[in-house]
Amino acid sequence: MTSPLYIGAGKSVLRHGGARQKRPSAHLTASQVCGLWSAAMGAVALQRPLTRFVTVHWASFGLGDSEAMAATSRLLTYWRDWLRDRGVPWAVVWVRENDNGDSSKGSHLHVLVHVPVNQQLSFSRFTQSASVRAAQAAKRVSGAVRSRAVGSIGMEIRSPASYRANLARALRYLSKGMRQSSVPSVIHYMECLAPEAIFELPSSELGGVVIGKRCGWSRNLDGIGHAVRPEKLPSALLNLTRL
Repeated sequence: MTSPLYIGAGKSVLRHGGARQKRPSAHLTASQVCGLWSAAMGAVALQRPLTRFVTVHWASFGLGDSEAMAATSRLLTYWRDWLRDRGVPWAVVWVRENDNGDSSKGSHLHVLVHVPVNQQLSFSRFTQSASVRAAQAAKRVSGAVRSRAVGSIGMEIRSPASYRANLARALRYLSKGMRQSSVPSVIHYMECLAPEAIFELPSSELGGVVIGKRCGWSRNLDGIGHAVRPEKLPSALLNLTRL
């Protein structure tokens, strides 16, 4: 999978258009999951650790899944510009999910993003207002947006091993929408990337049917988080360890 994320002043973070962008999918592929993990761990290697875990429930703002991709694009663009204005390099991975037709959650977004220690609280406040703008809603909705540190604020500095374990835990959560039959082909890859945590997927939660792009990462992680076919996992892992 080639990431559509790019950096461009005044431009949307995500490209749109084409039939492929509108196809429905019910699962993350093994290749996408490997790409997410590679990009996230590569961000650590590039000294841009993903320190903030944000969930946005677009359905709480009244958006259907067909509208959620555009809202996601707007939100990521607002974040990128806000961080850039503060001299913070852009690094992010994200996954879109949906419920399983029971209207329990609706379309929602999970994001891991690089935010320095001294910007995390202000970023969290900005995220609340930015999500309202991205959803083109009239006002905030209680419980629609959740922003928390990966582990705790500053853990990536105080205790890198603990941070990596917490990052792996967050990535496992983002990976829960993967097809269960794909799990054996990627377990070893995940454990090698994050030996502090055992790779497990909850069998009771799926990612639901999503229209359009299901996951992605920032373009500066694109050479790291490239789509990895299961049969090429050993060589991809070797390349990652050379960073």
